[in-house]
Amino acid sequence: MNDNLIELTINQKKETFEILLRFHFNECDYIALSPQDDKDSAAIFQIKKAPNSEEIYETIENIKLAKQVFVHFISIWELPEDDE
Repeated sequence: MNDNLIELTINQKKETFEILLRFHFNECDYIALSPQDDKDSAAIFQIKKAPNSEEIYETIENIKLAKQVFVHFISIWELPEDDE
């Protein structure tokens, strides 16, 4: 599998996503993913660590925080590569 692709199990179904960006915001880590079959959409999850050090991707339940994280993602996603 491509290093930029990740396979997740959602509702007992395996789906492949492209990793758009991993980023840090307000002391938390996030990941932006795009479904491999829908390049025009993205989902952002908070990254948590399981006791076995495996990554768990959690939805952002707080609407205000979700909006702030999305705005931050857009602000760094649109930066030219030279500015990162």
